[in-house]
Amino acid sequence: MDFRKTEISQRLNEWLDRLAVPFHLRDKPEAAQKEAEALLRMVLKYAPKTDYVAFVNRICDLLDSRMKDRKWPSPHDMGAACANVAKDAAKDNAVASDLDNSPEAITGRRMARGDVVGEGWLWGRAAVDLIAGQHVTREVMDRYRSGAFLARREAYGEEAALAWEADAKARHDSARTAHRERSAQQKPKITGYSPSVEFA
Repeated sequence: MDFRKTEISQRLNEWLDRLAVPFHLRDKPEAAQKEAEALLRMVLKYAPKTDYVAFVNRICDLLDSRMKDRKWPSPHDMGAACANVAKDAAKDNAVASDLDNSPEAITGRRMARGDVVGEGWLWGRAAVDLIAGQHVTREVMDRYRSGAFLARREAYGEEAALAWEADAKARHDSARTAHRERSAQQKPKITGYSPSVEFA
């Protein structure tokens, strides 16, 4: 499954739903669908391999600020907006040298951008370390876990997806218990100390 295309398409459709179909396409559903696909192709042409959800959000914001009416943009206008956002993104691409470059921090930034990450980051020890380090929010983690479940259900069926999820949760619980034990051994005992809240 092409998560990049799926997520870009979903975000673009959410934005287009707020707007009116151009007048000349209102009674032509097939032509309107082809127009929507042309807009999607334009975004896919410019969208980066990573950080693509944020890229689409910036395109939508730019078009919102420029549109004089509330109808779909033309593919030409969409392409111009994509080119402008891509140019601005290239300028902002310099990464500060003082960023945390641990695997957990890098993965957390990738997940915040909507990039593809391995399932090992969603359940188990790596996920526990990612969460404990506060590199990912509950909302982002839930979205990734839901996406992984839905992709597995589509590929293998409901029963197999539920079995996989149950196994993943069991491994995660074991990893979380081990993490707590390691943390308890490493931290000095302080009266009144309260550990940070975990979200699973």
